[in-house]
Amino acid sequence: MLVENLSISYGQKRVVENISLQISPGKMTGIIGPNGAGKSTFLKGLINLIPCESGMVTWEGLPIEAIRGKIAYVPQRNTVDLTFPITVQDTVLIGTYPKLGLIKLPRKKEREIARTALKQVEMLDFAKRQIGELSGGQLQRIFIARALAQQADIFLLDEPFVGIDMTSEVLIVEVLQKLRDAGKTIIVVHHDFHKVARYFDDVILLNQKLMAHGETEATFTEANILKNIRTRIRMGRCSVMLFLEGLMHYEFLQKALLTSVIVGVVSGVIGSFIILRGMSLMGDAISHAVLPGVAISYILGINFFSGGDGFWCCCGTRNRFCESK
Repeated sequence: MLVENLSISYGQKRVVENISLQISPGKMTGIIGPNGAGKSTFLKGLINLIPCESGMVTWEGLPIEAIRGKIAYVPQRNTVDLTFPITVQDTVLIGTYPKLGLIKLPRKKEREIARTALKQVEMLDFAKRQIGELSGGQLQRIFIARALAQQADIFLLDEPFVGIDMTSEVLIVEVLQKLRDAGKTIIVVHHDFHKVARYFDDVILLNQKLMAHGETEATFTEANILKNIRTRIRMGRCSVMLFLEGLMHYEFLQKALLTSVIVGVVSGVIGSFIILRGMSLMGDAISHAVLPGVAISYILGINFFSGGDGFWCCCGTRNRFCESK
């Protein structure tokens, strides 16, 4: 896949700027970058799901529009209406529609393709369930199965591992790697820096502009990572903060953070009430225990919702370890 001078804007804001690169066929490529770097926008731009301001994308010399039937796209789960009354089996069957034509209905052949896809993601027993009854990991497996049913040559996935259980993540990675081994091209938007080296053959480090691109071992280096992050927040950030940002992509940890903030605030109110009632010893004990918890929760919350800038604003200083790196 050849990308030439690709630029994408939302209104007056340039999100992807003048990117040129070549994505190797038969490999698993990760699009890596901080929050707001334009990763999902770039992925959609590759297959013209959104209008591009300039540039061209071709596959083996053909415009990308000419090979749409060879492309399977898996969007982020939060774009799907889970209240829509459709079963797991029918969801996967949608993957066979592009090859059916306009007026044909799925027959035995298409249903067998859907069953095979469900077996591959270990979800055949859920075929009659409504998609709204599934967990995040189960739902992601269904979307992978729908892509498998398309029998495509190119698979594009937008944040497929966000908010899912580890069992589902391991299974999906195995499915994608088998597709790669069969000669398929896999392109994945990914956020977890700690798994990049294990998952991907090639990486694209993106931060509105192309920061680096190539084989993972040679490209996903500490220098390139810090260059990518510093471009985003104007200063280096240590591995602890990268780790915390990665954790906060998981839904259950977001809920845990929110719960800790609520508990901290409520406990602080109770502690203040006890102090005002004259129970100073107990009040001092509670306030000393609660205030650090509230502060930590508040800083973590700011860091998550501001993409990291808020942490440094609150601290007012840089981490010297990060600077030395």
